[in-house]
Amino acid sequence: MRSQMRKVLPALVILAMLTVLFPVTVPEESEAAGLEHTDEYYYNQMSAKDQALYRQIYASAVNFDTDFMSGYDDWNLDTDGIERDDAKRGVYILQAIRFDHPELYYLDGSFTRYGDGKLQLSFNMDKDAYAASMATIATFVGSLSINTFNRYSAVHDINDAICDQTEYDLDAEHAHDMSGVFVDGKAVCEGYGLAFKYLCDLYSIPCICVSGDAYQATSEGVGHLWNYVKMGNKWYAMDVTWNDSSIPNEFFLVGSGTTHEYGTTPPYVTRSFSESHDEGKLTKFFEVPAIETTKYIGITGDGPGFGFENPSRYYYSKLTAEAKTAYDLMVEMALNYGSEVNTGVTDMNALNDAYRAIRFDRQDLFYLGTPTFYSSGKVAFEYSYTESELESMRAEIMEALIPLDRSLMSCATIYERVLGIHDYIVSNTQYVKTANAWDIYGCLVKGKCVCEGYARTFQYLCSLYGIDVICVSGDAFHSLDSEAESHMWNLVLMNDGEWYPMDVTWDDPLVNGKDSGEVYYDYFLVGTDTANSKGLKFSQSHVPDMAPLDGKTQVFSNAILPGMSLYDYYIRPGFENEFVIPGESVGSDGEYVFTAELTKLQEVRDFMQGGGTVVVKFGELGTKAGMSYEDLCLLISYMERESLTEVSITSKVVTGTVKVGPLETDNDIYTFWMSAGSDKLTQTEISEDFRLKMYIPVTIGGFEFAEPLVRAWDVNTLRPVDGSSCSNGFVSFTADDTEAGFVGGSTPVKGITMPMIIVVLALIILFVLLLLRHHHKKKLRKRNKGH
Repeated sequence: MRSQMRKVLPALVILAMLTVLFPVTVPEESEAAGLEHTDEYYYNQMSAKDQALYRQIYASAVNFDTDFMSGYDDWNLDTDGIERDDAKRGVYILQAIRFDHPELYYLDGSFTRYGDGKLQLSFNMDKDAYAASMATIATFVGSLSINTFNRYSAVHDINDAICDQTEYDLDAEHAHDMSGVFVDGKAVCEGYGLAFKYLCDLYSIPCICVSGDAYQATSEGVGHLWNYVKMGNKWYAMDVTWNDSSIPNEFFLVGSGTTHEYGTTPPYVTRSFSESHDEGKLTKFFEVPAIETTKYIGITGDGPGFGFENPSRYYYSKLTAEAKTAYDLMVEMALNYGSEVNTGVTDMNALNDAYRAIRFDRQDLFYLGTPTFYSSGKVAFEYSYTESELESMRAEIMEALIPLDRSLMSCATIYERVLGIHDYIVSNTQYVKTANAWDIYGCLVKGKCVCEGYARTFQYLCSLYGIDVICVSGDAFHSLDSEAESHMWNLVLMNDGEWYPMDVTWDDPLVNGKDSGEVYYDYFLVGTDTANSKGLKFSQSHVPDMAPLDGKTQVFSNAILPGMSLYDYYIRPGFENEFVIPGESVGSDGEYVFTAELTKLQEVRDFMQGGGTVVVKFGELGTKAGMSYEDLCLLISYMERESLTEVSITSKVVTGTVKVGPLETDNDIYTFWMSAGSDKLTQTEISEDFRLKMYIPVTIGGFEFAEPLVRAWDVNTLRPVDGSSCSNGFVSFTADDTEAGFVGGSTPVKGITMPMIIVVLALIILFVLLLLRHHHKKKLRKRNKGH
């Protein structure tokens, strides 16, 4: 028995120590929030009073309540200087709701109003019928195959899906709403346009419905509805109804000046889009955006449903006016697989510059061969593949991008998307010289390419997600005494307005000489002064051939690169990034308050790029309070919801006695809390998932080896806080109740460290073992004497 005790006693002591140091907890699950799928363009154009009535009508419609009190018994609503009678006001607002929310198709476009301010809505189906109809629509929409890798393709697929599904029928029961398209397959222009708006909303493509009069061969207008779609930062017109004709897609992303011929026999009537589609009073009142003059020609950069601005066509921006004209015409011709185009540009330098700029800007035109330029301004095109081969190759590229698209769906920031695209290319590409090794097809489909393929693919993918990236060609040097080799890399414009070098090729482990299979970040968003492992700055290892040379460059005229950051991007992969909220704490006697303004928190949230920790510093106390990116978002949402412009975070320290068994000493006890005005806030008030992170200073002294044993201790329970840890002179932790009072150290007793306790425990155990051994020997001597 004693032999067993001698074995068990040390184990029990160690187990007790581990239990105190590392208590077990069970994480809680959190619920995900839903998303709205409409941009509510018309609502955002209204005055505050009109918005209030809009919200009342919308709420009643969603709940299938026909009657409600508007609160406007005299119907004297602010008209914002627009002369119109009050009855029209309600009709306009009701119609705006139908245009913003095509899913409310049971809502008729009329209502009854009473002198006491009551409004009575009219529905054309009950709740059960609507639920059954929406279930049918959901099944149909779920069966669609919409290419989401760029906005142009998505708009094209949505347009074609509606045209394929629908027959124009004036007598259809639901001809004027989207259920006519999705359920019955029969509709008029209103049904076409509302269905198009609904699908664009689902894919986060900015789109509005526009009503007015349409004019074709005759001068007599008829009521009509069409759409405007935002591509990058510009608006274009779509008439899905008129696209469903013998000449399909003739009204696809056109401009106000785009002309069409009308009539069945000569002489035909030629009208521009703005002449054939006259905006009505409703849309004019709400100031719909002005559309572009010319037709959209497929500029790269409209992300897959994210709504970002077009990245600038950098090399295009460096061209002369003549070269830009040639560039635009050549791009349009290449997109349509044309054989020649008359640019009207007779300057050969301008034509050459335009073509070279296309090669650097437009990676989607990888099939474009070397053109032939004529002194007349004509450009003849040759292509590397037939049109049918190209169509197949494009489909293969889109198929190859499905895993990337899925992985980037949860990325909300530029940094996250750049990181995801970088990792995708490095992880799926081998540096091999083979067919297509210099373009996006070789990289994305074959998974084999050289540096040019890496760089062009990186730029192409970033352009799909609205990230401004350019390709740079030049000479590369692996060491100071190595020979130059031709190379291509990228520059990335990040959210701080700085351009950062990026070499995806050299981050591939095989190319990097580190055949480990890992993704490296030695050349990820670095600065020109960033040195590699051999001591070469990036500006020394990557020398562009685009530097100015007597006003020109070796690539093409005026292709001068933008200024680049000297230093790495402020967020680095694999590091815990800490961001400080600007400001100072105030206070005295051990209690200091930091006031955080909502606007500052929002700025820091955007700056954090989806990760890291944000902290406030209490300079006099030496403490810090922090939040993860997710917790900061929860706090901001709470402040916006409660209309708070600022919150306060308080850190307090008092000297108190801490006693553990026979050990008793004074220690610094820290507490933290948050306030809104004079009211304290509990963490759960902000959100069930919100947690404040605390940092209290600790002095390790000569016991740095014991840093892993340092914890934050709750002085009420004398147990360590789960998850607390020590680094850089702070012990950090989160707690459900940050006012409980905490001390930092390897034990809660100041001056008594865990190594000291371990030594004492070891001595006690040794003493007990020696005592047992002595007692055992004494018994043996007595037994021997007895014999």
